[in-house]
Amino acid sequence: MRNAGLGSLGLTLQGCGRSTPTSPEPASAPPLASSRVKPSFIVVVMDDARFDDVLYMDYIPVVMAAQGLTFANAYVAVPLCAPSRVSILTGRYGHNHHVWSNDLPKGGYVGFHNSDLEGDTIAVWLKQAGYRTMLAGKYLNHYPDDPKLKDYVPPGWDEWYVPVPMNTQFAITLRYKDALGREGWEPHRKDEYEVDVIRDKTVEFINRTTGPFFAYVNPVPPHLPHQAAPRFDSRLADLIFPKPPSFNEANLKDKPWWVRGLPRLTRAMEFAIIEDWRARLRSLLAVDEMIKVFVDALAQANRLESTYVILTSDNGWFLGEHRYTNGKDAPYEEATRAPLMIRGPGVPAGKTLEHVVSLVDLAPTLLELAQAPMPAGLDGLSLAGIFNASGDSVSEWRRGVLFEAAPQFAAIRTQEWVYIAWDAFTELYNMKRDPYQTRNLLYYLDLQPDAEAIAAPLAVELNALTLCRGGPCRQ
Repeated sequence: MRNAGLGSLGLTLQGCGRSTPTSPEPASAPPLASSRVKPSFIVVVMDDARFDDVLYMDYIPVVMAAQGLTFANAYVAVPLCAPSRVSILTGRYGHNHHVWSNDLPKGGYVGFHNSDLEGDTIAVWLKQAGYRTMLAGKYLNHYPDDPKLKDYVPPGWDEWYVPVPMNTQFAITLRYKDALGREGWEPHRKDEYEVDVIRDKTVEFINRTTGPFFAYVNPVPPHLPHQAAPRFDSRLADLIFPKPPSFNEANLKDKPWWVRGLPRLTRAMEFAIIEDWRARLRSLLAVDEMIKVFVDALAQANRLESTYVILTSDNGWFLGEHRYTNGKDAPYEEATRAPLMIRGPGVPAGKTLEHVVSLVDLAPTLLELAQAPMPAGLDGLSLAGIFNASGDSVSEWRRGVLFEAAPQFAAIRTQEWVYIAWDAFTELYNMKRDPYQTRNLLYYLDLQPDAEAIAAPLAVELNALTLCRGGPCRQ
């Protein structure tokens, strides 16, 4: 099995180098939104934020984690920006939307535009269900680089505020479509921080929208170049960097050949990683502040009790684990596990669920909460049914989720195991005993003599997941 072909990290606030406000005892959940009143949605998708980045924020632990639900085992469909965002928008795994890269001509924005799915997204479905929709922030990589499409706004969006150039933390220009349907290019001062611009556009949208709305907010941080808002430049300078067992891993002989070839980190490289980590977190402080502003704006508009606020990220980021110095696009926890928090009607406060979920679950979740028709072909499961689930229900939820990056790898994550298949190499990790993925049990057979017997059914299930479409993906 060692060379067969494709056929929850334990981090807590303790030891993170800072303290956070104490969370209240979980409260009894309010009822789900009334069948006569459609709830509204604010979905915030960070760019390259790790699942543990949110632990260091000032407000997110208070207004999201303590007042809502945290999914401890949430996974992206593809650990790369554009493919992951397409999965969020469509509720489909990568092999069903076929956007595998960020780059033109087949990936990113143009790849999605040229598919048959751009008119089949959560924005289109919610608009058809009577929602007013808005996107503020990053759309997909290389929007609007193609000259033929630079003035194009995709279907489903009533309002559109996308900073260009992409991946800059300062909003020099917005490509916009406003509340009156006017479209064009809106210039901004060079010192206007991108997160603040899309924050203000979203608050304006909340305040003037009387019916149900869907605000899809996509800030750049903590994406490179990790520029913080100037008001946060002096923060977190002395934050202590946690080094998990996988950091600068001493022995990589149980990993694929290209991972084995990564050099050991030097002291200079470690120093650069630590500084990079602090810069990432500083850049996220504006997003943290933005979440608090959204909650306050909803409260002032008397809409907080009828609005779901969801916070997640398109993928994670390596910080020296397995000797990765940066990046994502690999099947390990640091790149594939995402933060996912939800607060709103019927969502219990201060609760954490261990259920294994995927970001392809977000679209069907919003549709169920919106009491909107569920289109055929969705690969995800609605999470609404487990908002109030007990820990005993974990095994009854689903067997596992898929993350993939064709043709490089495909992996299945169950409650206990991660099985990864490359072209000519396989990996198996016990996530309860080895959450940092340092011992591939298909290599260290002495540690788990029955590893091949455990991996065999996982390989069958993984093969089925890589071929599934719609209903079979959810079973």
